[in-house]
Amino acid sequence: MQSSNRNRNLYLRICVALGLIVGVSMTSVSQAERLSLTGLKAQIDGVESQVQSVEEMVCGDADSATCAADIAPSALERIEALEMERDQLLAALCDLAAQTGAALPECGPLAGDLRIVDGATPDEGRLELFFNNQWGTVCDDRWDINDATVACRQLGYPGADAALYTFNVVDGTGPILLDDVQCTGTEANLLDCTHRQPTGTHNCSHFEDAGVRCTPIP
Repeated sequence: MQSSNRNRNLYLRICVALGLIVGVSMTSVSQAERLSLTGLKAQIDGVESQVQSVEEMVCGDADSATCAADIAPSALERIEALEMERDQLLAALCDLAAQTGAALPECGPLAGDLRIVDGATPDEGRLELFFNNQWGTVCDDRWDINDATVACRQLGYPGADAALYTFNVVDGTGPILLDDVQCTGTEANLLDCTHRQPTGTHNCSHFEDAGVRCTPIP
């Protein structure tokens, strides 16, 4: 019974959750690195096509529950082997992306990445920074429109409509990673702005978490 349930769960996951499409942002990546990333992506796409071919042979037009109910051991073994190969290729791709600074959504955030959370709209809310493998907040000491502009542009917005403070920002949790941020407004990354060093040093509480209201993308 355990083996049957394992097979059922695995194939349900395969039938429903396959479709890994790797989108790579090539900003500031050299030609050699670009070719390496593109080559790994092509290999992953090739393995994914093989998995889908096996799925089609087993499932046909059946829904997930039907195709999971009866699966040949040979097909299951082939799918497991392909999944393992795909996972190994993806791990290599993510390692290379981390080394080159290429952004792959499937690999999770990179150090210096930003996000907006706990806002009324996706364009506004508390600003959080990913650093040292964790998300943390930014203190609003010296926080102004220049800082918010850099953060919003880094997130892909045209600019910032406002820098948010105190009662306009929902208190965060976890580490406070930046304090005394002072941007000129031209920096590409919030970590490029002058701030208290080293990163993670502060004299703030979470009621001082900074936020942004970014200019909506047209």
